[in-house]
Amino acid sequence: MNEVVYVPAPRVVFRSLKEGEGGVLLHVGTGQYHGVNQTGAYLWERLDGTRTVENIVAGVTKDFMDPPADLDALIESFFADLAERGLVIPDGTDA
Repeated sequence: MNEVVYVPAPRVVFRSLKEGEGGVLLHVGTGQYHGVNQTGAYLWERLDGTRTVENIVAGVTKDFMDPPADLDALIESFFADLAERGLVIPDGTDA
């Protein structure tokens, strides 16, 4: 399992949309908006600086019915994509 802890990048702001519609991430440094669906918003809201990817996967497994078998790989891919865009920082290292 993955022991990486991701944290939001310092210049990123998240806003929820209407119930069930996900949210929007704004990277203040670049001015770029990034939309996330309801599941992406759920995952973003779990980035508290203490939860590993493994902890988040366990939470999703409890909170969602019938998660996919490759859930851990999907969540890791989601966070890796956010890291590539400069929206999260792995292990709390400086951006």
